[in-house]
Amino acid sequence: FYHRDCILCRRPMSEIQQLIKEHKERTARLKEQNEAKVKETLSACNDFSNVLVDSVNKDVMEVFTNQHVLENGAKDLQQQTQKFLQQTQNWIKLFDQFNKSLKELGDVSNWARMIETDVKQLVTTMDHICQKKRPNP
Repeated sequence: FYHRDCILCRRPMSEIQQLIKEHKERTARLKEQNEAKVKETLSACNDFSNVLVDSVNKDVMEVFTNQHVLENGAKDLQQQTQKFLQQTQNWIKLFDQFNKSLKELGDVSNWARMIETDVKQLVTTMDHICQKKRPNP
């Protein structure tokens, strides 16, 4: 098969074999280079993925730790609030008892004043009666 326009047909067979050999060698080299670059790219992607996952895991762990601290703080605050509420209710009861005692004391004081006033009126009335019963000198 000879074609006048074909470059390969004008060359001797040894040259064509040499060109085929060089082409195969170049193709094999490119294939090796491509495989090496694919391995390098996969390794870089794997490293990047590990760094990214480690970074995300670190952030997630920090969020988890902060959440745990906040939950414990909320529990402590709830317990302290409950204690404060109980203490406040106790103070209110004591204040009510104290207020009631003051009112009772006020009632006793008022009662004593009323008795004192009544006694004074009785004494005054009895003095008047005694003076009327006595003969005038």
